[in-house]
Amino acid sequence: MSHAVVVAAPPTALLDVLHIVSAHFPQEGNAAVGICRDAWADTSVWMAIVDMLHLVLGRSKDFHFNASRLMLACHMGRIDVIKRLCALGARVEARSGIGSTPLMFAAEKGHVQAIEYLLLSCTPPADIEARNEDGITSLMYACQENQVAALRFLLDRNAAIEAKDFQGDTALAIACRCGCFEATTILLDWHADIETRENDGWTPLITACEKGEVAIVELLLDRNAAIEAKESAGDTALATACYHGRASTVSLLLSRGANIESRNNEDETPLMMAAREGKVDVVQILIDAHVDVTAVDEESQYNALMIASYSGHVPVVSMLLEQDHVDIDSLSNEDYSSLGLACLYARVEVVRELLAQGANPNLGFPPILAACRDVTDEERELLGGEVDFWARRLQIVQLLIAHECELDVVDFNFDGPVEIAESIGQDLIADALRQALSSQGV
Repeated sequence: MSHAVVVAAPPTALLDVLHIVSAHFPQEGNAAVGICRDAWADTSVWMAIVDMLHLVLGRSKDFHFNASRLMLACHMGRIDVIKRLCALGARVEARSGIGSTPLMFAAEKGHVQAIEYLLLSCTPPADIEARNEDGITSLMYACQENQVAALRFLLDRNAAIEAKDFQGDTALAIACRCGCFEATTILLDWHADIETRENDGWTPLITACEKGEVAIVELLLDRNAAIEAKESAGDTALATACYHGRASTVSLLLSRGANIESRNNEDETPLMMAAREGKVDVVQILIDAHVDVTAVDEESQYNALMIASYSGHVPVVSMLLEQDHVDIDSLSNEDYSSLGLACLYARVEVVRELLAQGANPNLGFPPILAACRDVTDEERELLGGEVDFWARRLQIVQLLIAHECELDVVDFNFDGPVEIAESIGQDLIADALRQALSSQGV
């Protein structure tokens, strides 16, 4: 009896594999494409194709390494080849180099016939709850690729809907992260736990907000997901959306009553997080929603303007300065103004903007001293290894001199700006200061 299967054209899964082959091994890949075109429906020819792909893909880093012939056949959905291989003794529970089983290959590509055969016709049957090295199950594979038919079939066969991978994600969390709306809907219809938490305390709603999956966020809210749930760092769904600049998601959450002044474990508000990351659209949405632009964190007494200033985000600084209640010269509990912080972190354009908007160059801890002193390891980490740091500091010193800042000031050790600059080897800055002091007759 012939096992030939009449199919109009090779499936996308096969073409993906052949693309990998051709990219790395042009001769073998082109040969496979030729065989595909000439004898697509012939099972015996397909056995040869699987053999060849097994040999070639064993050398490719772009595919599951150590994939068996049965895994390749499941990846491509060739049920006739799967049956032939199983009849020849292929191991249903064989593992690829990352621990994936043939069932996982079939679930990832949504080949329901292959899934059904592996679960119902093989002896012993495939393990529906097998996990790869990351703890991913076949159900999770189907969810992350939005393979709806495969997902339904696996659920009908009692796949564990609340199983978690080694990061603590369930199938629902994975579907939300991957933006798979249909899979998310099906899982919720099957009563998946909408408040499940992964290892860092993220709920599916927070996960969807991170990715800006507005339709999924709306679906979860419609299903009564807890809008004020916090992950282990204290961030809510709104704070997460603000941090990642998901403007549409932020608007949706605010329209559903999310707390615009929520605080995380660092006492940061969503506005502070958006300001630090330079998310201009989000900052504007929050302002339009009447956020408290003067709010400060408890430890440092930093407001959003200060945070935007030391982070170097000029558009956010300008936007905040347009608000009536923002004080350009407010001080932190270390006596730094927004200008002083911008000087400390060498944010030239922010310094230029603040001075243009009337910032006092002599208020609090003198900005000129901030522009001359060295940075701590913590401050250096915040700067992220930015280049030309001292060249930008020199520009800031020149800007402050041009705005007639006081130069005869000292720090807590009674060192002036010239002495501070010299002590850390910044001779160009020291020379600029000496020249300015000389011109002032100091």
